[in-house]
Amino acid sequence: MVNDDIVPMLIPAKQEDEELDSASDDDQVVSPATVSPRQKERNVPTAPLITFTPHALKCIGMKTKPSLRARFTALGEAHSMTFKMFKSETPLIKTLLHSYGFTQCSSQNPNFNVLWTGTHLRAHTMRTLAPWQRINHFPRSFELTRKDRCYLNIDRAKQFFNATAFDFIPEFYVTPNHTEHLKKVFEDEEGKSTAPFIVKPVRSSRGRGIVIAEKMDEVPASSQMLVSRYIDDPLLVNGHKFDLRIYVLVTSFHPLIVYIYNDGLARFASEKYVNEEGSYGQTFSHLTNYSLNKFSKDFEKNKEMTDDAGHKWTLGGLLRRLHKDGIDTELMMVRIEDLIIKTLLSVQNRVAAACRNMLIHSKCCFELFGFDVLIDSDLKPWLLEVNLSPSLACDAPLDSVLKTRLICDTFNVACIPLVSRGEPKVSDEIDDDEDSDDGSDVDCGKVDDDEINKAAPRVGGQPPIKVPRMKGSLAIATKIKKRSTILRKSALNFNRDISSGYSAERVSPAYEAKARSHVSKVNLETKRRGNFIRVFPRRLSWIMYSSLMENVGSEKWDKRLHTDLYGSDIDVIDPEVVRRAHEELMSTGAIQHASRLSEDVKKLVELSLDEAKEYRMKGIFEGGSFLPGLPKIRPQARKRTQSCVESDEAKEEIRREQREALLAAAAADQKDKDDQAVPDADVAMV
Repeated sequence: MVNDDIVPMLIPAKQEDEELDSASDDDQVVSPATVSPRQKERNVPTAPLITFTPHALKCIGMKTKPSLRARFTALGEAHSMTFKMFKSETPLIKTLLHSYGFTQCSSQNPNFNVLWTGTHLRAHTMRTLAPWQRINHFPRSFELTRKDRCYLNIDRAKQFFNATAFDFIPEFYVTPNHTEHLKKVFEDEEGKSTAPFIVKPVRSSRGRGIVIAEKMDEVPASSQMLVSRYIDDPLLVNGHKFDLRIYVLVTSFHPLIVYIYNDGLARFASEKYVNEEGSYGQTFSHLTNYSLNKFSKDFEKNKEMTDDAGHKWTLGGLLRRLHKDGIDTELMMVRIEDLIIKTLLSVQNRVAAACRNMLIHSKCCFELFGFDVLIDSDLKPWLLEVNLSPSLACDAPLDSVLKTRLICDTFNVACIPLVSRGEPKVSDEIDDDEDSDDGSDVDCGKVDDDEINKAAPRVGGQPPIKVPRMKGSLAIATKIKKRSTILRKSALNFNRDISSGYSAERVSPAYEAKARSHVSKVNLETKRRGNFIRVFPRRLSWIMYSSLMENVGSEKWDKRLHTDLYGSDIDVIDPEVVRRAHEELMSTGAIQHASRLSEDVKKLVELSLDEAKEYRMKGIFEGGSFLPGLPKIRPQARKRTQSCVESDEAKEEIRREQREALLAAAAADQKDKDDQAVPDADVAMV
């Protein structure tokens, strides 16, 4: 749906070569009523924004009736919208973007509106992003998502600031750097009934390579490992251990802007928890990773339209259960929000520095993180890890409904503009391959035409914004790559100018315009947030967290944004109250209910406690209609460029050759073993 929000696209009208040098970082988001006279004088074109909705998935399937088929695809087709995937094959992202008429292009094509990648991009790619393009990662966010870097950054913040405030990660060591120290710890604890250590490869995912070590020789010495103290007193539900997947969306690191989705996942171990010596080898009792537990014979898949059945629940379903048991879930979620904000603050300086160096346009990036949190028996949240690309697999109705709404709201907050890059060359081939495992379409049930009409976009009435097309030839691509050095120098000079004369102490018209753009960005994102809850900036958050923030730059964007949103009284800070607030949030054993908080601390977190009710108030299956899975896309709607088809064919050929090579190597090894197993007498007889 196209709403009345528009985004100025600062695009030169003269020649294509100027495209990458255009658009200063002041490309603020405004509404038609707030377009400044200065913008009118400059004749800045504006583009409407796309509003995504899960209703689009009902019109992309094979079983959709003809009268509804073009309700959503017409939007992207009319504006020639494109997307590309890089080291990611997420079916949910593809299905949703195809539902809006986006055409998929190859990973080498610079003509895209949305890029969804499973890894970080190179610096020169980040520097060549145009202001209308959107990608789902910030530069250097691996400081948060690599297990060792995340823990080291939090430990650094713990030493630099208040140690009590960052007391939400267990004791840890990183091998091989801390190997000798770890050996001494094992020696000192030998024979004592202390908790063991859990060992994780620093770059692994989905539970691969995880072991629980009770002795030093059980710690793999071949690669970098994060060795952290195992939390052996988890909160249990029905006797099972669980952890939480919290979805966190960051749209800016400088200033820091953070949203938390009002629902998430609770993943349960498939066997009941046993805390006894010698029991740590029981994987399905101690590890909660869904990727591991789904192979257990005791695993119960959530197949019904409910959020509290099987071994995977929604966050809301879990909170409603805990609330019935008398647990103060609002205070528990405020503590989780506090953990998330502090974790992001521990890496803000480093990620912000990379953004200043690599991004010409600050609004190109957004990132959806998956925070894994464990709750112990004292209701204390512990950070386990932060996921770079949280799984968007939809193998149960619970996953499908939750993650579809999550991605729609994520794209809406990212503010994707409708910008036409020229008609893409679409392949004539009809792709009949399906993303679903069984190849069968999801039954959409009875589709309400009125419901679709309310959600369907209005294509007419506003012409698309056309911008110069980046040609995809090798010569142009080489030219763009060479110009990355020039762009980098320009970015460095720009940032140098900011640090010298573009500061909070010497306010200039440019500084004021940039500050207004930050306010406009927050206001527009808040209007489009859907089920996201903005946790930073929030009223009183500057009072709460300013003492834990590093000096990111002379611009002081975080303080200015708080001031513009909530007034100048943000500097009224009582350090003693703030210190006690962090202390009481960490003192879960003594304070398990909000009524036990001191009165002045309660005033600091009162708003957070009130908004935390949103996490448990409504189930994802309540109100509205939904699909129990991803639909089977009509072949005519799965449009890909010719280069994308050729690229996919080349990748498949490489994968086929690799499979054949592995099979040949395995056959050769087996033949060698068989030859060695032949008795000498048999050889003589031959």
